[in-house]
Amino acid sequence: MANSDSHQPSVGLSLPDPFRGGDFAQWLAHFELCAVANGWSDVVKARKLPTLLKDDALLIFFELPEETRLSFESLTSELKTRLNPAGAQSLAFREFERASLQPGETFRAFAARLRQLLTRANTCDGNVNVFKRLLLQRFYSALPKNRARELLIDPNVSSIETAVERLEFLSSTDAQFNMDNDAWNSNSADSIAPTVAALKQQLQDLSERVAALSVEPDNQLSAAIRRSRTNSGRRNNRRLNCWNCGQPGHIARMCPCGTTGRAPLNDQGPGGWGHHHGPKH
Repeated sequence: MANSDSHQPSVGLSLPDPFRGGDFAQWLAHFELCAVANGWSDVVKARKLPTLLKDDALLIFFELPEETRLSFESLTSELKTRLNPAGAQSLAFREFERASLQPGETFRAFAARLRQLLTRANTCDGNVNVFKRLLLQRFYSALPKNRARELLIDPNVSSIETAVERLEFLSSTDAQFNMDNDAWNSNSADSIAPTVAALKQQLQDLSERVAALSVEPDNQLSAAIRRSRTNSGRRNNRRLNCWNCGQPGHIARMCPCGTTGRAPLNDQGPGGWGHHHGPKH
C-alpha cells in the first residue's frame, strides 16, 4: 500500500523559498515552521527538504551517503557543516562581536539578528547555556548604558527573550510619559498665555512711567540753569558806582572828587570797600 504522505495534496501547503545560498540556518528555521504548519513528521521533512535545495546546496546533498539523507537530523547537521565552512564561521562570529543596534531597528529584530550570527558562528559546540549567555551578554553590550543597567538589576530578566519583553515595556512607558508631558506643556502654555500678556503690558507701562520721570528732572534742571544764567547776566550788566561821589564809571580810590570830610555814600563802616573815614570834628 502506498504511503499516504506521497499522496498528500500540495494545495495550501506552507513552503519557504528554495535555498540557493546564504544563511542556511535561517532558511532551515523557516522550513521548520512550514513543516509544523503542514503537520510533517521527520521522515516527511527528510524527503521534502531536498526538493527545495538549489545550486551548490543540491550538489552537496547528492554527495551525502544514503543513510544521512534518510535521517532529517543527520541531513540538516551535515548540510549546516558543508554550507557553513570554518572560514564563514569565524567571519560570522566577528560580525556577532561587532553587531550594534541600528537606527530604526527594534530590540526584537536586533536580538534575532544576533541569534542568527551566533548560530552561524557555531562556537558553542551545542552547549545551550553557553549560547544563551553569549547572546545575552552581547545584547547588553549593544544597548544604551542606562537600559543595560536596568536589565542587569532586574531579577526577572534571565534570557534575551525576557530582556526584549522588558525593553518593549520600558519603551512603551517612556512613549506614554513623553505624550503626557507634551500634552501638559501644551495645556500649560495655553493657560499661562493671558498671564504672560498681562505681565508684558504691566512692564511696558512701568517702562513708560520711568521714562517720563527721567525726563521731568532734566526739564527742571534746564529751567534752573536758564534762570541762573539770566540772573548772572543781570548782575554783569549792572554798572558799578563810586562809593565816594556816587557817580558811575570809577571807584572810590580813583574818584576825581577826592576825599571829603563827609562820610562816603553807601558807607559800610570802617574798612568799607576801599574808603576811609575823614577826621571827626
